[in-house]
Amino acid sequence: TTTNLTVTTGAGTKVEGGRRGMFLINYDGGAVKVIANGDVTGKTSDGIYARNSDNTGTDLTVTTAAGTTVIGGKYGIRARNNGSGVLDITTNGDVTGTNFDGIFARHYSGGPINITVGPASTVTSNSLDPRFAIITLGGATNLTVAGTLNGGGGGAVKFDGSEFNNRLELRPTATINGNVLAGPGTDTLAFGGTGAGTFDLAKIDTSTKMGQFQEFEKFEVDSGEWSFTGDTTAPFTVTGGTVKGTGTFGDLTVNGGTVAPGNSIGTFTVIGAFTLAAGAVYEVEVNAAGQSDKVIVNGTVNLTGATLRVLAANGNYKTSTEYTIIENDGSDAVVGKFSQVTSSLAFLTPTVVYNGGDGNDVVLNLERIFGPGGSPLSFCSVANTSNQCNVAKALDQFPTNNALFLAVLNQTAEGARQAFDALSGEIHATVAGTLADDSRYVREAVLGRLMQANVTGGGNSQVAALAAAGPQVASLDSNAMALGYGGKSLSAPAASPLAFWTQGFGAWGDFNGDGNAATADRDLGGFISGMDANIGGSWRAGLATGASFSNVDVDARYSSADVESYHLGGYLGGMAGSFALRGGGMWAWSDSDTARAVVFPGFFERQTASYDADTGQLFGEVAYPTQMGGIALEPFGGLAFVSVDTGTFRERVGRDIVEGMLPGGGEMRRD
Repeated sequence: TTTNLTVTTGAGTKVEGGRRGMFLINYDGGAVKVIANGDVTGKTSDGIYARNSDNTGTDLTVTTAAGTTVIGGKYGIRARNNGSGVLDITTNGDVTGTNFDGIFARHYSGGPINITVGPASTVTSNSLDPRFAIITLGGATNLTVAGTLNGGGGGAVKFDGSEFNNRLELRPTATINGNVLAGPGTDTLAFGGTGAGTFDLAKIDTSTKMGQFQEFEKFEVDSGEWSFTGDTTAPFTVTGGTVKGTGTFGDLTVNGGTVAPGNSIGTFTVIGAFTLAAGAVYEVEVNAAGQSDKVIVNGTVNLTGATLRVLAANGNYKTSTEYTIIENDGSDAVVGKFSQVTSSLAFLTPTVVYNGGDGNDVVLNLERIFGPGGSPLSFCSVANTSNQCNVAKALDQFPTNNALFLAVLNQTAEGARQAFDALSGEIHATVAGTLADDSRYVREAVLGRLMQANVTGGGNSQVAALAAAGPQVASLDSNAMALGYGGKSLSAPAASPLAFWTQGFGAWGDFNGDGNAATADRDLGGFISGMDANIGGSWRAGLATGASFSNVDVDARYSSADVESYHLGGYLGGMAGSFALRGGGMWAWSDSDTARAVVFPGFFERQTASYDADTGQLFGEVAYPTQMGGIALEPFGGLAFVSVDTGTFRERVGRDIVEGMLPGGGEMRRD
């Protein structure tokens, strides 16, 4: 039997030895596992020394936790696997070899060596001699670096000089200070991880042994978003992730993932062959100025089965513009075609020519998309609401060289919908709706006065309590307390032959959006005053006038309005038997000042307008004032007819005038 040896130190602990901090050897043929959750110091030799025996299949594992420090007078970590299992080292904290190597890993049976340097880890050799942050011997090494390597006098990394196939994978957070020396085998420099990283291709040295990354034979991008600069003659293979930047490659073969030259618009150069296999994506940015991403190829070009993805910047594109996206400086024709061509634009589609330029360049242009009937695809086809569609239909009638038409033509579907909402002028319809809604405050003040006149002076103090709805104060019987008014010691107020009254009103609230129209906020304040007289029996007639002021905001449309209104009208009311009849008519003259920002991708204008509006209303109600014990009641029914007319108006903008007509108008004209 064999016995495994595992030693774990607790978080926050400090282990210190005069020679070695931790010293573990398993002579019983089992595995060795070291987990350091605290600091470890070996003053004259090793911070951590771990070794197992030569039994088949036994593993050796060393792991350090984040925030820990391992320091050795010679080696930070020295690990020796005499078995045939895996030698695995993972550092999440700092490891320092003072006079020798930061990490020394040796496999005596030729087994695999896996070393991972975490993003918060720094591995350092402080030696000025030919020592390294990491050195591996005796087995094929898979080294992943997400943290920092500070090399000694020899460099940052050295793999075994035998013909092992080693692999170094850099993550976007990696920092390598010092040279990396691969061996005589087939060694791979890979780029992976998540997030965005950068790398200078000039650091790759395939022949002179003078560069930072020496004697690597294979280069690949597996994941992440990597931006490359500089030049190399090394061949690169992309199996995943995204390759960006402005670098020069030997060959560039994309079996998966995305090639996207530039960090906005830019150029890659390929000295040898450029191959986009099935599953690969070539992502090209273009702009309205005629610029685009590009790959310059000196060798052969093979596009069989790849996807071309066109990302168009905001702007007004001309269908006559040609974009050379692959400049083929070789003599051979392009092999294959893109299996799929996509675009971010809603109304323009990219078309590709494979024998453009000097005969073998790949050239792109943008053309209008046509619908099933052979007509250009309508703007309304991407609308989600009726308001958006109505604006889209109006825009479809614009001249095709109109600046606003072109601004919408060059949108994504989402950008087009944003444009339709922004161009709708929804604030004007909201103002009209607000005027109609706010008319009720004037109407209610007048009807309240008529109710007050109906129920006062009749000798019934309890029914007179209904006068609370009117603009004047009535006193009530304290014993009855009907609706909180008067007592037997006080009589109901008598009806005056001629009365003057006034009432203030105010409100604030929201008109909730329904997906078609946006939510509007409204604040209102005003007053109404009147004079009425008895014209016989219980009947009174009068005149009323007043003013109100409203503010309307439609935040989702970057729009607002200030409305000032003046009111004038007449009213009549009296008793017909036990029933109260009340009615009237009011007219309001309003001045509206609106401001809105028309904002969608690539377009901004501020538009203002000032226009008049008229609001007319006729209203009436039938009521039955009564009492039940000490409670006064008045069931009623009422009708009101309200009409709002904003007429025609012009909006002032930076360079144009937009004419509109509300509420019945559906025409928009842009000169």
